Amino acid sequence: MASVKVGGLDCRLEYLNEGGANFIFRIRPTEDAGELPTRLRKKLLRLRKHITIEPEDLLAGHQEWQAIFQPENLIEHDLVTLQADAVAAINDLIREATRRSSRRVGDLWPGGTHGVLVTDMSAGQNELLIELKSKWLAQSPNASRSATRCRTCALRAKRAAEGAIITATDARGICPLDLASDDLCIRRLAAARLTDDPRAMEYLVGPEAQSLFRTLREHQQDWDPVGVLMASGDSTLRSLSKAMTIRDCTLFVLVRANDKIEARLGDLDMKELDKLAKWRATEQGLIDAGGAEPKRRVETRCRALHSLPSTTPTGSLSGTKAETMDQPLDSSGLYPPHMREPFTPPPHRATNMEDLSVCASSGDVEASPGKRKKQGEPESLWGMLRRGIVDHQLGLSVNLILFVGMSYVLFPSLRSRMSAFFGLSYASATQSGMYGQGTRDMYLVASFIVVFTALRAFALDFLLLPLAGWCRIEKKKGKVRFAEQFYMMVYYILYWGWGALLFVRDTPSDVRDVEGLLISLWGGFPTLLLDTGMKLYYLSQFAFWIQQIVVLHIEERRKDHFQMLTHHIITVSLLAGSYTYRQNRAGNAVLVCMDIVDFIFPLAKILKYLAWQRACDAAFALFVIFWFLSRHVAYCAICWSIYAHVNNGTMSYGTYSTSTGAKLSDDGGTNIIDNLLQPMLHPGAQTLSFNANIRWLFLGLLLALQCITIAWFVMICRVVMRVLRGEGADDSRSEAEDTDIDQYDEVRKDDTGAQASAQQEKPRYIEIETTSEELRTYPKRGGGSTGSGSKRKGKAISSGLHLGEHKDILNRIGCLSEEQLAREKEKREGSASPGFRPGSAGAAAAKK
Repeated sequence: MASVKVGGLDCRLEYLNEGGANFIFRIRPTEDAGELPTRLRKKLLRLRKHITIEPEDLLAGHQEWQAIFQPENLIEHDLVTLQADAVAAINDLIREATRRSSRRVGDLWPGGTHGVLVTDMSAGQNELLIELKSKWLAQSPNASRSATRCRTCALRAKRAAEGAIITATDARGICPLDLASDDLCIRRLAAARLTDDPRAMEYLVGPEAQSLFRTLREHQQDWDPVGVLMASGDSTLRSLSKAMTIRDCTLFVLVRANDKIEARLGDLDMKELDKLAKWRATEQGLIDAGGAEPKRRVETRCRALHSLPSTTPTGSLSGTKAETMDQPLDSSGLYPPHMREPFTPPPHRATNMEDLSVCASSGDVEASPGKRKKQGEPESLWGMLRRGIVDHQLGLSVNLILFVGMSYVLFPSLRSRMSAFFGLSYASATQSGMYGQGTRDMYLVASFIVVFTALRAFALDFLLLPLAGWCRIEKKKGKVRFAEQFYMMVYYILYWGWGALLFVRDTPSDVRDVEGLLISLWGGFPTLLLDTGMKLYYLSQFAFWIQQIVVLHIEERRKDHFQMLTHHIITVSLLAGSYTYRQNRAGNAVLVCMDIVDFIFPLAKILKYLAWQRACDAAFALFVIFWFLSRHVAYCAICWSIYAHVNNGTMSYGTYSTSTGAKLSDDGGTNIIDNLLQPMLHPGAQTLSFNANIRWLFLGLLLALQCITIAWFVMICRVVMRVLRGEGADDSRSEAEDTDIDQYDEVRKDDTGAQASAQQEKPRYIEIETTSEELRTYPKRGGGSTGSGSKRKGKAISSGLHLGEHKDILNRIGCLSEEQLAREKEKREGSASPGFRPGSAGAAAAKK
């Protein structure tokens, strides 16, 4: 590096690149300075190779472009002075650099007193830069009327035939007219030859880039109406100079790590008219190239020629598909019209589920088999799709993982974007192991959703169902329930333990009482960086709850669908809001309060399936105690703390800096969404506000979740008391929920016989179908004594037990002893009408 003064500021220069007229240097801070002065940040130094240009001429023409293009679409130019003795240091740097021989026009910098600072469009970590020469976006006015190639493609073909140097633009083989075509399909094909990155592709075919291309094309036509061979006169030649300048400019498209796209036009130094002879010789060479034998095969594409706007000169081209230099050139150096083929988009083959090739497991188990459709009832398209997803969860998940992994390995251009699927994004540049937040975090959330789906399907099929058989659970339904509850228990044990460990670790050492612990939830706002453990914990929990919403919609809909959907949406909203609003410690506390109950509940179910009655009773009692303490006492304490402590001694209203976390003012405004989702919506924002609206929004969501849990707890207590008193009620479960999975298999062969056998089955334990970790409420369908209610009563008696409208809740959490079951059964049988005994002909007639 060379130490010099640029604009009177100390810095070091690093050779970066050079072209035919300029050297480009990267600017680095000196060894003593920690960072560059503001004027030099994100800038490159450009030095001209010709000293004949006056300092003011270095910026010549830049004002011309500012009147045409938006400032954000132009490379910035800033004239700076250089110290007199800089030439020696800079030339030493040039001598040491590895340079492209084809660009060594002027071996060394001849010296000078001025340079130009230009915008640094270099790609950083996880960023992508595309450099594109716009070239001739309209056909040359000198092309013949029968021309079928655009000027750029014709020159490329001529160079290939002569064995000349292939430029970077030639190597890409892109017709510039394709990029500016009015046909979206043609634009997409051209963009695909430039990049594999979907963000860049969408930008190039989208309205912003197309607006730039249209502006360039219109001015190329306006400034060069007659062509280089016919141009004459000072005014016409000056316009031609401007047209040739924007034909050779470069479009830099930089895809930032936060998915923001920055596009700027560069290389807009005004072309000098001493090149007029060269331009004319090139144009005449295309005309004189007729009959030349090609020396190599080159594929060029002028698909967009048939869609040129009506302003195109009369010598414009007719559409071709993809010709090669093996075909003869006409007198203009372009292909004659009789050789062209109309452009036809590639055919699309219809694909259905049978065409998919997946690594499907033969034992993928549907989490909650629903009621079988009646024979002859057609299945909807959504039903078939849903069943396909449920039946092949493991196969689809593994294929998605392999697809993303192989794309990362095989396509290096995608790695900067796809790395977010495999690791944490927004690593801090100053603190090791710390991370910020942003939109790329959602890629990892998507990966977690797929991984959880695959892990659950694999665990159930290959680990837990065999374990259920080893535990001598004979019925298929019991095995499935055992496996599902075991998986949920392991998940919540791990995540509750992880969350509790993080919470204890982050608790300040000076906390001495409960109030101090609650106040510590809000301290240090805003938390700008997260450590690895907390970020992984939060994103994986967020993915799990999103997966629960998906599961609700792909599996058979249950009667408490909307209650569970409301619960999951509130939970996801709280997780998303607390994450983006940097309230991770408070969110961690809420999750710990909720998860402790969720692993005790599956434990009680597992003990019931294993017929360990006393252990089941103990787990049930523990479940009720911890439900009350964690979901009502501790949880409500957090809600109370929002009301009592927030903005009263801690986490006060105001505006905070997103760089330092310092409070800038006491005015927090009233905006909610922009502040709540700032890392996602406004990643570059310098401030973050906290106000009363945000405070009450969080409190309202937490209280809404509390209302749901209170309703469930009231129902739990009501059912427990009724059972202890030996009372019963009508059964509200659907026929499908009474039908055993083993019997379901028989239904596929004989509906009537299987249903009859299902009604004669007398289970030892109360069973239901469940896939959720939460308690659910099931409304009654109708009256209890007449009509359908009588039918349900008869069915309940024949299946051995009547426990009421809340029996589903009790089935999930209750662990009744055989004595209690016997008392309940005797009471129900005693209250039945005389002569109607379970399983008798009279009972069967009563059902009718």
